[in-house]
Amino acid sequence: MKPISLIGVDCAAQPQNTGLAWAILDGEVLVIREARCASSQASAASIVAQWMEESHRVLIALDAPLGWPAALGRELARHRAGAPLVSAAHAMFRRLTDDEIYRRFKKRPLEVAADRIARAAHAALKFLEELRGLVGHELPLVWSPTWRGRIGVIEVYPAATRIALGVPRGSGSLAGLESRVRFEGGREPTSEHARDAVVCALTAVEFLAARTVRPTRSQRAQAKHEGWIWAGRSPREAKEPTL
Repeated sequence: MKPISLIGVDCAAQPQNTGLAWAILDGEVLVIREARCASSQASAASIVAQWMEESHRVLIALDAPLGWPAALGRELARHRAGAPLVSAAHAMFRRLTDDEIYRRFKKRPLEVAADRIARAAHAALKFLEELRGLVGHELPLVWSPTWRGRIGVIEVYPAATRIALGVPRGSGSLAGLESRVRFEGGREPTSEHARDAVVCALTAVEFLAARTVRPTRSQRAQAKHEGWIWAGRSPREAKEPTL
């Protein structure tokens, strides 16, 4: 059976800050075939489309919000300038998954509705749309490691992955992951964005191994509307017995 390709994307509004990593899994080791940044000459979608041509199945892990808070959409649809807002600011600017990540890891993702991360989210959705056109295939979000399609997409957060794996938390760092990652060329990329893309791909490994936390039954509908950050168990959760 051909190995699944794992593609990490550290999304950014500017192409040169968009990190990309293409990998396969060899046992428990993530083998990085290529890690680089996009550019004004080579878009992230065109690079990933080329990698996908050489892949049998693909799981893409993106570090960017892929949806907005449900309360924000409801409020803006009916709002007029100067009128009051019904929903609290917290509900409008943070997604359910953002609150869950903070509860579990004490690390709060940037608020997609109230920060520059909104531009990265916009770029991520534009990337997916361009990629759909290039590969001629739907790119569905997947909710189980046993999904049956050829291509799947998940949202990830490298900071939470580092905490879950018990390694140093510095952005763009691969410290502590030496036993989990191997580079075909023998050298890790110099770009911190490309290194974060490697951590995105490593989160895809955790997802496929069913080591990430899924939304509960009561959270599922809202998560599918707003998006869900897949991350492993926090150190506190790891100490708790699995039911």
